[in-house]
Amino acid sequence: MDNISKLFALRATSRNSVVSQEKLLPIQQQLYVETNFDAFLLNYCKKSKESSKTRLVVLSGNAGDGKSMTLYHTVSKLKEAGFTDSDLCINADATQTDSKQEDLIEKLISYFENFFIDYLNGSKKTYIIAMNAGIAVKFFYSKALKEKVGEFEDFFSEIGKLILNELNIEYSILDNNIFVEDVLVCNFDLRALTICNLPDKELDPDLHYSFFKQMIAKVNNFVDIEECKNCISGCCPIYYNLLAIRDEDIAKKIENILFKVFLYNKVHLTPRNLWDFLYMILTGGEEKYLDIKEKTQGIRDKDISPCEIVKHCSPERFSQFLFYNTLFDSASDNAVLSFIKENAYLFDPRYLNNSNFEKQKLFLNADPVKFKDKLKNEVDNFAIDNSIASRFIESAFVFDTSTIKDEEASLDKFISEFSRFYYFFYRDSRNEVELFDILYNYPNQIFNKGNYIELFDALIEDRQYFIGKKTGTFSEKFLKNGLNALLNIFGINKNQEKLFKIESLSTRAKGRLLTKLDMKLSNSPCKNKYLVNREYLESISYFPSSVTIKLNEQYIEIDLSIYELFVLCNNGYNIKSFDADKYYNIEFIGDKIFPDLKNQKKIYYDFQNNYAVFEEDEFGLNYIFREI
Repeated sequence: MDNISKLFALRATSRNSVVSQEKLLPIQQQLYVETNFDAFLLNYCKKSKESSKTRLVVLSGNAGDGKSMTLYHTVSKLKEAGFTDSDLCINADATQTDSKQEDLIEKLISYFENFFIDYLNGSKKTYIIAMNAGIAVKFFYSKALKEKVGEFEDFFSEIGKLILNELNIEYSILDNNIFVEDVLVCNFDLRALTICNLPDKELDPDLHYSFFKQMIAKVNNFVDIEECKNCISGCCPIYYNLLAIRDEDIAKKIENILFKVFLYNKVHLTPRNLWDFLYMILTGGEEKYLDIKEKTQGIRDKDISPCEIVKHCSPERFSQFLFYNTLFDSASDNAVLSFIKENAYLFDPRYLNNSNFEKQKLFLNADPVKFKDKLKNEVDNFAIDNSIASRFIESAFVFDTSTIKDEEASLDKFISEFSRFYYFFYRDSRNEVELFDILYNYPNQIFNKGNYIELFDALIEDRQYFIGKKTGTFSEKFLKNGLNALLNIFGINKNQEKLFKIESLSTRAKGRLLTKLDMKLSNSPCKNKYLVNREYLESISYFPSSVTIKLNEQYIEIDLSIYELFVLCNNGYNIKSFDADKYYNIEFIGDKIFPDLKNQKKIYYDFQNNYAVFEEDEFGLNYIFREI
C-alpha cells in the first residue's frame, strides 16, 4: 500500500474510523493512541476482579469520541492479563440491538438488570458499556423504563442519577448514592485532545504530550517516508506535507490552531474528526484526486492508486495539495476545517498583523517574480530541507501573468499562500524574532497575548481545582476585565453609583429603566458539576474549554469568544444587533443577570443621558421622578 493510500485510511468515511466487529482492525490497532486513561481503566478493572463486588464502567460521550475503540482495546489487554469471558460483560455499542426485532430500551434494561443481580450476589464481575450521552438521556428518561423496571426501580433511579450527573446532564447530590463507589462513568467529552504550545507556559506532562501530538507520531511511523524520498516523481506535494509534520515547530503551530478551535467551544474535537482532519491536510482530500483522474485522458479509465494519480497533477494545482492551503481553503464537510474556513479572519495567517511579515508582503507585491528568487536565496530562514527547497518554492508559488485579470488573481493567491508558508515555515527561534501566533493575534490588535494568557491561566486554575491539586483562584485582572465589561455593556457610572439596565439590549433610541446592583463575583472555580473520580479526570487529561464564574446567584460561562468580547467592550467596542454572534452572546449573559435586577426596589430612568430616580415623595403618599 502506497503512502497516500495509507493516509486515506484516516478519513472519517473509512471503515477504519468505526469499530464494527468484536476486535480492532489491524490499522486501528496500529494507530490506537494509548494514554494514561488506558492504564487507569485497566488498573480499575483489575482491582474490580480482586474486590468482592461487581463493578460497572460506563464509557460515554459523543459519536467519534473513541468509546468503542477504548473498550475493545481494554478488553484485549484484560484478556492478556488473565480475564476470561465469564469475568466480563460487554456492551460495545448501546445504540445497536442484536436483531431488528429487539427493542433498544429492553436490551439496556436487561443489561442493567443483570448488573444489579450480579452486584447483589457479589459475583466479582466487571461490566463495561459504551453508551453515548444521547442514548443515556433517552434511556433514563424513557417511559418504557419507568413501566418495566419492576423490583429494580430504586436501583435504576440511583444509577440513572449517577450517570446523568457525571455526564453534566442533571445535577444530583451523590453522597448517599449506593453505586457511587462501584460505578465509574467516563465522560469522553471532558478529554482534552489538544493543548496550546507557548514557550513561556509550563504544563503538566500529560497535557504537554497531548493526544494530538501522539496522533502525529503515529502518522509519522505509519507512513514510509523513504518511499516518498526515493519516488521518481521528484516533486510531490504530499511528500512535502509529510516532511512538514515531522518538524516539531510546524506541528505545534497546527496544534495551536486546533486548540483555538477548542477554546471557541463551537466544535467538539473527537479522535474521529481529528484523524479526518489529518487525512485532509496531508492528502488534500479525495475529490482532488478524482478530478485529476477525470480530466487526465491517459489515466481516466485506469484503476490506479492515489499516489499514481497525484503524479499527473499540473503545476497550477500543486499548491492546492499543500497542507497549509487545505487547512484554510478546504470545502470539506470536516467540522474542524469548516469552522476554520468560516472564521478565516481569526485563523488564516493572511489576516494577522506583524511588522516583519508586512515588509515581506510589500516586497512580494512590488515584484512577485523576483520575490520567488529572493525566497530561494533565504531558505536558511525557513524550516525546509535545502536539498529540496528550490524545487518546492518553484512548485508551490506559481505566478500567472498572461492577462491583467489573471495577474491580479494570481498575485492575490500568491500573497495568501505565501502568508501561510511564512507563518508555518519561518524559523523564528533561529532568527531570534518572536513571530505572531494565531492563538492570540487578532486583526483588531486589541485582544493580545496578555489577554490570552489571562484566560489560559484561569482555565489552568479550573483544571487544577477539579482534579484536586489546588483550591483554585482566578487572577484579579481576569475578574476585573469581566466586571468592567459587564458595567460597560449593561450599565453606567452616575455619581459613583453603578446602575444597570433592567431591560435587555436594544439598538433603539429610547429611555431605559435601570437599577442598582451589588456585584458579587466569586474568585474561584464554581463546582457547578459533580465529578466523583478525580483520579479518572486527571487520567483523561481533563482541560476545560471555558470557566464558570458565579455572579451573585447566577453562573456565567466564559470561553474564548466571551473573554474576547469582554476585552473589546473594555476598549470602547459598541455591540450592535447586526454583529449577531457577539450580540447574542451578550443577550445570553444579560438573561442571566436580569432576574436579579427586576427584584430591585429602587428604579432609575435614563432618557437621552438625563437620569432620574423613581421614588416615594417626602410624605410617602406618591411616587415621583427626581432628577439626579
